[in-house]
Amino acid sequence: MSDKTLITVSSGNVFADLGINNAEKTLAKAKIANRICELINECKLTLSTASELLGISEEKISILISGLLQ
Repeated sequence: MSDKTLITVSSGNVFADLGINNAEKTLAKAKIANRICELINECKLTLSTASELLGISEEKISILISGLLQ
């Protein structure tokens, strides 16, 4: 008996592949959030400093860093 693995080639947008509505918009938001997180890490910013620089609450920075996009 042989075990076969089914592989599906990605479209390049995981959100589209999963059938999520507004996949392009969701991917764009994810890319922007990822870049913001990279910059926060590269600059070694605290939640407080990032909050002040971005003009949003520390809670929203925390949500962004944890990847909980809406």
